[in-house]
Amino acid sequence: MITYTIPLGNFDRQELSTLDLGDTRIVASENLAQELHDYVTNSFAKRKELVDLNPPKFYLQMDLPDTVLENDETRRRPLDRTLIVFKLFKDGLVKSNIVFTQQNGETRTGLWRHYLRWTHPDTTVPIYLLNQSEEQSFREFWREFASIDTGNFAVYRFHLADFRPYMRDRFADYVESLEYLLVPDSGEGEIGYKFRTRGALTLASPERREEVYQDLDDAYNLRSAVVHGISEREGRILRKKGGTDEINGWEEMIRLARDYDRQLIVLFFREKCYNDQDMRREYLVRKSLCTTLR
Repeated sequence: MITYTIPLGNFDRQELSTLDLGDTRIVASENLAQELHDYVTNSFAKRKELVDLNPPKFYLQMDLPDTVLENDETRRRPLDRTLIVFKLFKDGLVKSNIVFTQQNGETRTGLWRHYLRWTHPDTTVPIYLLNQSEEQSFREFWREFASIDTGNFAVYRFHLADFRPYMRDRFADYVESLEYLLVPDSGEGEIGYKFRTRGALTLASPERREEVYQDLDDAYNLRSAVVHGISEREGRILRKKGGTDEINGWEEMIRLARDYDRQLIVLFFREKCYNDQDMRREYLVRKSLCTTLR
């Protein structure tokens, strides 16, 4: 077994006591084992690559089988899963691009430099605060979602978008993730119609369906405009969402797509069909969400 430790950057709690998540725990920096604490402190002091992530107040630890260290892909998965579960629980971003592993008395570092927030370092990202009143809910959520498949297309696109350097790429990732979830039968055509209609019926109450339908219509059309280079349509949608400021338009479209994507991943995971196209289509039909479609 190895001890796998993830620094939780941009994260805070109201309690310093260890939060037991079952097979995992959130530990305050001061409560780390002394040897590991010293190693981590020295790593942050010496490695300039970590400038995007200052020594945090809390760390997430788990005990994992030795096979986790087989290759770069398996080493990264527990980090991916951790960051994904935090942002599925509630809107926000816990930052980390490094892990510390302890095995047979030896401590090692794993670093992925591309796992950096897409915005400029001077841009303030709101702290992900886990309130005391949320901790029981988070404990239950962690246990429920700890098995999520980080290789699922919708899940990893949702995750990847936070680290893209360009707004168009971030937005396209979210829309592709949404399309994967909402149109498992894309080969039968009517993709745009299914995307808008299913999304509105799945995500919104009757009072908000027209609003969500229009948001998804704009999202689908904007992605199409980007992919096909239709600058006039792109500009029209961005001005609609952001006024005269194109950047505001992109920010709003990204915010909407990210929020809808997060909700749908949680929904389809709980329905046990996020990883199965046939089951997702059956779910949509069973709930009478798409009765006009074949």
